[in-house]
Amino acid sequence: MPIEVTSRMNPFSPDQPVDWEYFAGREEEFQAIMDCLFQTKQNMTHHIFITGERGIGKTSLAKITMAMSKKDVIKSFTFNYLTVNCTCDSNDSLDDICVKILKDLKKNIDNTIWDRFKEKFSEFELKIWHFGFAAKTAVEEKEIDISKEFPFLLEEFFDGVKESFDGILIVVDELDRISDKLQIGSFFKSLFEKLNLDSYKRIMFLLCGLNKAYENLVEQHESLNRAFRLIELGYMSDKELKEIILKALDRINPKVSIDIKVLDKIAHITGGMPYFVQQVGYSIFNADTDNFIDEEDYAKGLGIGKYINVKDSALEQLARKRFNKIYIDEFKSNAYREVLKIMASCSIEIVTKEFIKERFKGKETKLTNAINALRERNAIKSVRGTKGKYELASRLFKEYLKMRTLAEDYSLGLDKNGKK
Repeated sequence: MPIEVTSRMNPFSPDQPVDWEYFAGREEEFQAIMDCLFQTKQNMTHHIFITGERGIGKTSLAKITMAMSKKDVIKSFTFNYLTVNCTCDSNDSLDDICVKILKDLKKNIDNTIWDRFKEKFSEFELKIWHFGFAAKTAVEEKEIDISKEFPFLLEEFFDGVKESFDGILIVVDELDRISDKLQIGSFFKSLFEKLNLDSYKRIMFLLCGLNKAYENLVEQHESLNRAFRLIELGYMSDKELKEIILKALDRINPKVSIDIKVLDKIAHITGGMPYFVQQVGYSIFNADTDNFIDEEDYAKGLGIGKYINVKDSALEQLARKRFNKIYIDEFKSNAYREVLKIMASCSIEIVTKEFIKERFKGKETKLTNAINALRERNAIKSVRGTKGKYELASRLFKEYLKMRTLAEDYSLGLDKNGKK
């Protein structure tokens, strides 16, 4: 069977952080980050913690911060930081995190600096190659607690590069993945105190994680609340979302245009979430065949209306990557799913508890438990400033639930009204 290869690059990147050139919005956040970079360069350490819900753009902003730290981002002013990137995994120990940072430091400095660094550690056999990192004393042949030695190792690294760089910027991403038992708060508290006490004030950390990661950090050590410039990423405006789409399409040659109504629809359905814009944009771009993205392309790419079962639609992709986990895996009780489907059936976004109660088949205590569980897992949100009013986590999640309901009703032989 002949295989067709597309002749167009898709400018949207749902599975990768956005590059510097195609980032849009977040001007206040950029200004705050540039200020922290500038102050740290002047020996006034400013650590950063970026928080926000999943898909809000934390990793993209961190990636762009790394690019900013090596670019002329202010007129007549250029940063020149040595940058390090560490992404946490669920099974990481403190030693694992330190090793990742040290390995990336080694990768980003030249051999001359590394050779000088090794000379200062004649009492250690340092191995930062192959899979892992092992450090043993030459005399005692005893393994070292790397996390405890980390401040000392980091200071020695800095001494080797301080004449060549403005400072060291260390990004630690996905901090929410690691276990609460690690006492990461105590680790950073002692690390920051040691670096400050020894006057290593041009070493700057940028941490990224969900809101709970920051809360856990501060709960372990309340004083860490003063150690970070907290940057909380909220939903982007429709204007910013449209700018993301137009910047992406501007990369394409021959030019691809978009119907202004479709631009409005994408901004609305994605609800301020840059990750959703990238996924919806990617699928709709693939649906287009004439270099003009119209409402038919929107429906087909999103997977709604007559295109509800289209393969690789945005809703199908989001179901696999995110929504199935919420709807199927996280909730074992059908009562939870019943509440979600009732909310999705409502014609307006804000749903009252009374509306749900009238249609819920179980007892009120069971309904209350279901609502509380759904809120705790961020499947639904309470409407701020009100009591007994809720909305689904996102508009796309609502579309997903409507799609699931139709599919489940069809398998049971029900019509569009849920009747035999």
